[in-house]
Amino acid sequence: MMMGGGMMGNYPLGYTTYSYWNLLWIVLLVALILVVVWLVSPFRMKASETPLSILKKRFAKGEVSKTQFDDMKKELEA
Repeated sequence: MMMGGGMMGNYPLGYTTYSYWNLLWIVLLVALILVVVWLVSPFRMKASETPLSILKKRFAKGEVSKTQFDDMKKELEA
C-alpha cells in the first residue's frame, strides 16, 4: 500500500484543484454574460413595438391625419 496521497501524489497543504483562480474565472464569465445581456436588452425592447403603437406615435407626431389614422387602425384591427 502507498502512504500519503495515493496514486495522484502528495500536494502541498492548502492546494486544491478548485482554487481561487477557478472562482475568478467563473465570476468574470458571469460578469461578461451580464454585460452582454444588458447591452442587448434595449434593442430587444424596441423590436417588441406593435404596429398599433407605431401608428399612434405617427399620429402624435402629426405624420398622419385623423382620417388616415382611423382608416389604418381599422385595417390593423381587422
